[in-house]
Amino acid sequence: MSKKQKINNLHHTRKIGVKESSASQNIVSSSPLYDTVLKYTFFPLLLLMVIIFLCACPIEEYDIWFHMGFARYVLQHKTFPPGDIFSFTSPGREWISTGWLASIILYWLWEMIGHGQNTIGLAFFVVAQVLVAYFAIYIAAARRQVHAAMTLFLLGSLLTAVLRLNPRPDLCSQLLISLVLLLLVTSEKMAPRPFRVSYTDKWQPPTLPMPGWGRLWALPPLILLWVNLHVGFLVGVVVVAIYAAHRLWRWFKGRDKNDLLALVPCALCGIIWLVNPYGIRVLSLPSKIKSVPGVTEMLFEWMPFIIWNGQNLPYFIFIGMGFLLAFYILTLILRTTRLPWWHLVTAAFFVVITWNARRQMAITALAIPILALPHLEGINRILTRNRFLVPALAAAGTLILSGMQFTGHLVGTTGLPTMRLNTTYFPIGATQFLKVHRPPANMFNSYHFGGYLLYYLGPETKVFIDGRIDTYDPAIWVDDRAIEAGTLSIDEACRRYHLNTFVLDKRPQFDPGNLVQRIAMRPDMKIVYDDPVCVVFVRLSPETEEYLKSLPQ
Repeated sequence: MSKKQKINNLHHTRKIGVKESSASQNIVSSSPLYDTVLKYTFFPLLLLMVIIFLCACPIEEYDIWFHMGFARYVLQHKTFPPGDIFSFTSPGREWISTGWLASIILYWLWEMIGHGQNTIGLAFFVVAQVLVAYFAIYIAAARRQVHAAMTLFLLGSLLTAVLRLNPRPDLCSQLLISLVLLLLVTSEKMAPRPFRVSYTDKWQPPTLPMPGWGRLWALPPLILLWVNLHVGFLVGVVVVAIYAAHRLWRWFKGRDKNDLLALVPCALCGIIWLVNPYGIRVLSLPSKIKSVPGVTEMLFEWMPFIIWNGQNLPYFIFIGMGFLLAFYILTLILRTTRLPWWHLVTAAFFVVITWNARRQMAITALAIPILALPHLEGINRILTRNRFLVPALAAAGTLILSGMQFTGHLVGTTGLPTMRLNTTYFPIGATQFLKVHRPPANMFNSYHFGGYLLYYLGPETKVFIDGRIDTYDPAIWVDDRAIEAGTLSIDEACRRYHLNTFVLDKRPQFDPGNLVQRIAMRPDMKIVYDDPVCVVFVRLSPETEEYLKSLPQ
């Protein structure tokens, strides 16, 4: 048989396969009403249910407080803080907010909507952004008739991202990466998947136009918004750069002017991020954090994704990430479309940054389904051959995720969705006591309590350290870890930093170095406040004598 006959036979076989596939699809989709209900009601309701369960839960976020402390200062003084004003260990050091605009939004929602007492505004901050991010992806999939497969994809994404669905500025990066990637992916038209009669044949991919490049002009405003909402905009700029390199490569291959025109908004994205209050200095934030000694061993969110002998992520995160990557690989194997190289490079980029720092797992959980979006038709056909398979799998996944959250297997709390603070996570009673009886300076505090104390006691009462790790000299971080662990003695710590007050988390899991016990055994320390979460010690000295006498007996 000649080569031409082989090609004709292959084309004939493909045509028959397409007709049979269409016929089978007609059998499966015999009820338009059923399909419509699934597409516009059943699948969206399942996603909505999971999002509400995962996002409307008691707030246990420690870092939100220093973000809101920054915002309060800005709104009160109409200017940014002239350096650090909340700690006595780094007064005046440069303080670059990781998300100044998002901090202001959080503060406004907390104080104006929640009146500083309930979390309805903060819950709205989380739920609204997660809904927009995930439903934007679902709607794009529904327009391509691959919403069934995408629903399963998004359930896996939510499981992977659950630990990062918190009221903090980096949630904005999850929303913005979804919008930016959707613009990029939907700006291209997928050619049919290339095939060869034999492995020795050479095949040149068709040079199809890339319609929709005009929508790329939405990228610069999104990057401009992103750089002021959160420092994670760097991820978006890198992704746009990868896409721009692909368009430039296409132009060299085909000399299509559309590819050159698409480079203009991409190039603007590479400049417009400079329009932020800190200018180019904002780039120093990630490197400053990474340069702190031991930060990748001590701070959970900055640790690598997998630690072979250390503090690993919960098991369900590995299940979620494993599902995402397996589903993505299967999608590419079964794809009916050509695979642009920038898709693979971008997917690899997200895997690498997540492997390097687990805090990136939420944006990767959104990026992988979007990169799979143009290639879902093949796996979607297989999944929908049985009309009840995907609805059953999606319903089971929804019940499992909601049930795990309800029983406390995803986060530490249990029960139905709610909007409140988890009072067992914060030194609420101790802070109320210290607001009435301002403690003697200087105050040492447990690292994770720093933000809460900063917000309610600062800037009058200054903290030793808090979650703004980039603001502090690395030596402060090292000494803080040494004091907690006991490698720096209490006597030396008091001498070095003139400490008179200690506000400590007394829960064993937050005091592995037994600092509370070590201080309690000292005759020169007195407990002035104690509850199940927090204990406050004041050192007996001439400086604190009057303060101790003023306390109620």
